[in-house]
Amino acid sequence: EFSTPFYTYQIFMVYSWIPLWYYYMAFTWGLMVLVGALSVSILQYKNERNLYRLTHIAGDVEVVRDGEKVRTPQDQVVPGDIISVVPGISYCDVVLVESTKLLVDESALTGEANPVGKSPLDPLVSDQEYHDKLHKRSTIFAGTTVTEAENSTAIVTKTSSYTARGELIRDIFSYKRNVFKFDAEVPIVVTILFFQACIGWGLAYSWTGDEFAYGEYCVVANMVSQNHFGVR
Repeated sequence: EFSTPFYTYQIFMVYSWIPLWYYYMAFTWGLMVLVGALSVSILQYKNERNLYRLTHIAGDVEVVRDGEKVRTPQDQVVPGDIISVVPGISYCDVVLVESTKLLVDESALTGEANPVGKSPLDPLVSDQEYHDKLHKRSTIFAGTTVTEAENSTAIVTKTSSYTARGELIRDIFSYKRNVFKFDAEVPIVVTILFFQACIGWGLAYSWTGDEFAYGEYCVVANMVSQNHFGVR
């Protein structure tokens, strides 16, 4: 956070006041910059930590392996596995192939308040290619909650970040952040001040003919006067 152009400019203002013995102003402004940057950093850290927690879930799934049902961690399930659907959170996208009764709460993804009934794929349309949009009635998406399930079996179609929940999380992480006009123009202002300081140092050094440090002192005094004008 402190490496952004905005705070770089603020730190330069604090640095420019110290050689001119404006200690109270430098301390007050430095404290404001420090508190502001830390507050923003802590807020961003908490938001990113909460998003990071959304990507990590743990649980077991009853999978058919070698003709037997075994409990397997959800991160070891792969597309094509046959699983038993039980009440609880769905860890992957699955298509229902057998069920007596199944209700799913999809409020986490769609906002639908009422549970949605799911039915197995119709054997009469087995010649059609499966698609989760076309066969939404038979698809259980990851992140939804199965509220009721009786004799339900499904085939895994998508896992990990390729599920509906994974795509939603990827969109959250990859969204383009808004850039405020003020933040976009700060580098331009810093660049202008840098060239102005170089010109000022050159003029001060050539006119006075004194040491390098005195030329730098004249530049700092000039920049401080401009900073005071900007603050006011």
